[in-house]
Amino acid sequence: GAVMGHKVWVDEEPGPGLMQRRYRELMEKGGLPLPWQVSEEDECVVLAANGACVATADVNRDLPDRVAALVAAGIVASVNSDAGFWLSDCDCAEEKE
Repeated sequence: GAVMGHKVWVDEEPGPGLMQRRYRELMEKGGLPLPWQVSEEDECVVLAANGACVATADVNRDLPDRVAALVAAGIVASVNSDAGFWLSDCDCAEEKE
């Protein structure tokens, strides 16, 4: 799964439903596979599972960094949860991959 801070995005049990699978397939075909994550280098940047840049929150840097980082985290949480992922309490990505 994708790492977000010390948490990891993992599949919900018993796995994605039909619409979630279709959503994942469409994102994969579009070159932006799920789950997405916030960049470790810039908390305002959203990355796809393949490392492709999906979005930059507050590209003009008009907002305080903390606010822009919360916007990016909100994008990640919304997209990933819609796709059937949830944020685990696991401390390391290797345990869930």
